[in-house]
Amino acid sequence: PVTVVGHSMGGQIALTLALAWPERVKALVLLAPAGIETFTKGEARWLKQVSTVAAFKARDEQQLREHYKKNVFGKWTKDAEHHLEERVRVKRAADFDAYLHAVVASIHGMLDEHVADRLASLQIPVTVVFGAQDGLIPNPILHGDDPESVADKARRLLPRAKVVVLPGLGHMLQVEDPAAINGLILEALAAAGAAE
Repeated sequence: PVTVVGHSMGGQIALTLALAWPERVKALVLLAPAGIETFTKGEARWLKQVSTVAAFKARDEQQLREHYKKNVFGKWTKDAEHHLEERVRVKRAADFDAYLHAVVASIHGMLDEHVADRLASLQIPVTVVFGAQDGLIPNPILHGDDPESVADKARRLLPRAKVVVLPGLGHMLQVEDPAAINGLILEALAAAGAAE
């Protein structure tokens, strides 16, 4: 078995993997994970309607910059600027449309694959980490702008989990404070190794 680390949609993928093949996963580290926040059918339908290739393609560099500053990073640093520059480069790539189709399909899959109601069945160590300034989870339009509310839900759904909310960090917490995140990952790896 392995320890799986997942960020954002990757967090929901990690949860799905652990639920489907519990014998293959000995621990989870979830960074700003999707899958804990739930959506009604109407909310999911609306998110699918606004999460389209055309909508993502229409964002210009200034809109991307505003989105990143408001929703993605808790504080604007050189690393945040570099991450934005990489995202702008992706927009100029020849295969940008294929990338957007993959993003949209991933969002739809995330909305269709419900994991929150099955989390209590997990019998492995789980560490869940949120940034207190995350502007993506929970969805700010539908569920307000309070990552602590999703952390509280994680505590209810995963009562044995270690749930941490790091002040000053946004959705890209592993970029914003790699030392803190690496420390939490190493701690989870050590605990998973000790559990064997």
